[in-house]
Amino acid sequence: MIHRKLHTARRGFTLIELLVSAALSVLIMAVISLAFQQATATMSQLKSVSDLASRLRIAENLLRQDLEAAHFDGPDVNSLADSPARMKVSDLRYDKITGDPLFAGKVRAPVGGYFRLEHNDTMIVEGRDQDGLSSTSALRHVLRMTVIRTGNSAAEEFTNAAGIHSRHAEVIWKLSDGPTSNANAVPTFTLLRYVHVLQDPRIPASMGPTGLPRSLQSVTPVAGRFPIAGTNGLPLPTPPPPLLTDTNAQDAIVITNVVSFEVKPTWEGGALPRPALGAMVNSDYPFDVLSPNPGDFFESSTVPTSNSRRINAVKVKIRLYDPKTKLTRQSSFIVKL
Repeated sequence: MIHRKLHTARRGFTLIELLVSAALSVLIMAVISLAFQQATATMSQLKSVSDLASRLRIAENLLRQDLEAAHFDGPDVNSLADSPARMKVSDLRYDKITGDPLFAGKVRAPVGGYFRLEHNDTMIVEGRDQDGLSSTSALRHVLRMTVIRTGNSAAEEFTNAAGIHSRHAEVIWKLSDGPTSNANAVPTFTLLRYVHVLQDPRIPASMGPTGLPRSLQSVTPVAGRFPIAGTNGLPLPTPPPPLLTDTNAQDAIVITNVVSFEVKPTWEGGALPRPALGAMVNSDYPFDVLSPNPGDFFESSTVPTSNSRRINAVKVKIRLYDPKTKLTRQSSFIVKL
């Protein structure tokens, strides 16, 4: 008997099936690619937000340290005690100089130090934010002050490039004079912190905090920089001190890509802060600019008899911009002076 083995032809894919499977593969790859791009963009935004927050935190901590320190030497500054009397801005009762007999002769006078807040441009009212609150910005606010640190170790003192240590320094916070970047047509600036080391008035020029000799020839004596108390119990008026610094331009950089640096005080006496900005509520109230007009300032060694103010605290707002993700983030904090 002859057995024949039957062979059946194996059926293949038709052209239509191949085209459909190819289309489905392309669609799946497109969906995966889109999901990957969205995940990458989300990760980039999260990283940008985290980086902006970290940079803002560095600036905030450094500025808080300067603002919370004492800015004036008290009457017993020449004492060699570990904690001689220090004075803050709110200790200067400018609001009680005139018209209050209870304060006559009772104003405590510092023997040195100064604090100056400058509003050199008109505050920009940007409108309302997503929460309906008024939003403002500024580019020409400047903080200039003497900062007096406590502590006896060199690590707690100011140090300049020459290795000079002191508890006293002049510190200036400001934005760069012009934009340092214009990415995406958004001008950004650099926040700067200049430091000029001053000689501690309690220590002879030839002696360090531990009694060891040291050279202070490159350090400006405090007596030459600090206003001297006047007959009214407060510092005599003096012109704004020049911008002296031991900090080079590179070391002065705190953070870059800043789009606003705003310092608003709250005070007693004189024209008080405004609860409204035109038709909008002042969301920063009781903090406000010193005047709606640019060029106003508060100077601790200048006593305006017609508008004496006692600064109690400041609200600082720093806003950063990331040109890659086009995100902005703002830090707002209040410091009691």
